[in-house]
Amino acid sequence: MTLTKRHGIIAFIIALLLHLSLVLAWILNREPPADNAIQPGLAGVSVSLAAAGDLMDAAESEAASAATTDEFEEPLETPDPQADTPVEPEPDPIPEPEPIPEPEPEPIPEPEPIPEPEPEPIPEPEPETIPEPEPEPVPEPEPVPEPKPEPVPQPRPQPAPQPNPVQADRVAEVASDQSGDSDNEADENTSQASTAGAHTQGSDEVIDTGGDPAAEANYFIQLSHYLGQHKRYPMMARRQRREGVAEVEFTLNRSGEILNARIVNSSGHNLLDREVLEMLERAAPLPAFPSSISANQLVITLPVSFSLSDRR
Repeated sequence: MTLTKRHGIIAFIIALLLHLSLVLAWILNREPPADNAIQPGLAGVSVSLAAAGDLMDAAESEAASAATTDEFEEPLETPDPQADTPVEPEPDPIPEPEPIPEPEPEPIPEPEPIPEPEPEPIPEPEPETIPEPEPEPVPEPEPVPEPKPEPVPQPRPQPAPQPNPVQADRVAEVASDQSGDSDNEADENTSQASTAGAHTQGSDEVIDTGGDPAAEANYFIQLSHYLGQHKRYPMMARRQRREGVAEVEFTLNRSGEILNARIVNSSGHNLLDREVLEMLERAAPLPAFPSSISANQLVITLPVSFSLSDRR
């Protein structure tokens, strides 16, 4: 049999009533002392006087009530506090609430991949232009002067018979040291003019200039000295240590104008031959004929020497 909470409450009430009845009986059975009579109504106890028959009846009733009380007290035992304690019924197991399924999170859309910017093409470094070493200037080959057309032979004046004919070889060779002192040059040119140097259309031909021989000799000396001042030794030929003698033939009129010129005997080096013709170009016009020379033109052959010992 299962004790419920209700059964416990009923048992508790019955026990309480029994105790109250015992207390009440005890109070009623107490006889107060005769000398200390309490006024009626005091302390909540009233005393009444009754006849003797009544007292007997009362005593019997008290004895009966006491016996009744004893009957009730005998089977009663001190209630077990655990028995009096109502056993609380085990509560029905509360069903666990079904777990609410968590809503599945909406899939977060993956962000679209940001396209990586294409790297700008790195411009290839321009190769450093290494300046090519300038080639050493190759000396241009000096152009060979075109041979000028040979002058048409002009009729020469017939030489008049003279006791002392003037030879055309009085024009002195242009010496290599024409840039020296003028006095030395004059002496040297005088000696060269007296020996041989320039010819007209052949070394054995004699020409009559129709003037004073002494004046004519002075003119040839002057002409040689003048040409020597315009002579230059080519730098390239000097570095290459070129030497030689070039023989030039040119036609000259009375005013000193060179009508034509050509190399009749080469020095063996184009640089030197070219310099002889350039010398005539630089020197033109040459000194005019003196009045002592009556001829209108002269064809002069002049040797020009080049030596490394020359000063210029």
